[in-house]
Amino acid sequence: MRPYLDELYNKDAAKAIIDMFDTRSYHYRNLITFKQFQQDIEMLKPRKSG
Repeated sequence: MRPYLDELYNKDAAKAIIDMFDTRSYHYRNLITFKQFQQDIEMLKPRKSG
């Protein structure tokens, strides 16, 4: 769910996915798929500036 210029992007849906990931609501086939999804989720999370 990246915000592309020509696609509809829903911030609430992205936040819901992050919340479900944080509460471990997803089940993965193996460790590789978990790590791939974890990396993709990191791109959705807002970066802290400071």
